[in-house]
Parts: sequence; structure tokens; C-alpha cells
Amino acid sequence: SDNGASADIMVRGEGPDPQAPPGSRKTFLRLGPGWWSCANTPFRRHKTWVHEGGISTPLVVHWPAGIRTGGELRRTPGHVIDIVPTVLEAIGVDWPDTVRGHTQRPIEGTSMRYSFADGAAPTRKSRQYFEMFAHRAIWADGWKATTFHQPGHAYDADEWELFHLDADFSECHDLSAEHPEKLHEL
Repeated sequence: SDNGASADIMVRGEGPDPQAPPGSRKTFLRLGPGWWSCANTPFRRHKTWVHEGGISTPLVVHWPAGIRTGGELRRTPGHVIDIVPTVLEAIGVDWPDTVRGHTQRPIEGTSMRYSFADGAAPTRKSRQYFEMFAHRAIWADGWKATTFHQPGHAYDADEWELFHLDADFSECHDLSAEHPEKLHEL
């Protein structure tokens, strides 16, 4: 899957033809800023942002031999860097120290296989930091701090928001003023 709708505007030739059949080559090629919010509902923001509308991506795993509880939903947080460790663990292969004489960097992700059998299993991740175009966020134990970077401004001038995703997965309530200690911790 993909990580949310994009607010990009792409113009080809003279632009979109409002009389053209919907979905044809002559219609809008992107959603544009007027529709990204609707497409990402119930999440906030869109691609290039580190709010859930720009980063939340469903992952569908089908493995009848290894997943006995088929069709169940998991809310285990993960990251793209967790896919390789998950696959390696599932097939029983260790990450090599060297390949053809070249030392390999250690794998950085965490296998998500533990969540396949038990949807209530606590996450092995304690923190996850991410950045896109200088917009930054950190997730830890259900809490998430985010900031939108204003080009031309210093990073330390960016204002941070705080959300408790376990209770507010669509990031509607900024808790930074109510929980400054948690924001500082993150």
C-alpha cells in the first residue's frame, strides 16, 4: 500500500478539461490540496508530513503456514525498516556479517513476527523517529511528537505538537500544553 494521498498538483498541457470523462487522461492527474484531507480521512495531513495521513500505511501479510489467526487486525506499530528483519526471521535466515568479503552494517529494524500469533502482544519497539523534508516526529509507547518545519526558519524554532495515539489516532487533540513533561521526554 501507499502512505496517504498527495497534495501535489500536476498540470499536463493546457491543464485539466472539466468536460472530459472522469478518470480520463484529460482530467486532474492528482487529488490536489482540496481533496487530500478527504482521501486521508480519518488521518491528519498528507504525504511529506509526518502526521498519520502522511505515514500510516496498512500492511497485509498472508502466510497460512506461519499465521494461524488469519483475518485478524493488528495495530502493531512498524516501519519499512522492519520488513527485512520480519522476512528473515520468518524464513529462518540470519543477517550475514559479511557478503563476498564485505562487512555488512547491522540490520536496524525489528521483526514484527511476534505480533502474527498474538494481536495483544506488546510492541518490541520502544521508540521510532522519522523525518521527511525536515518535518520530524518521534513515536514512543503510544505517544507521538510532531513538528512541521518552516523553510528558512531554524529547527529549534519549530513548534512541536503532542498526541496520544492510543486514545487519539487521528491526531485531533494537541496535548503539548497539557503534558509538557511528556513532550520534553520525547
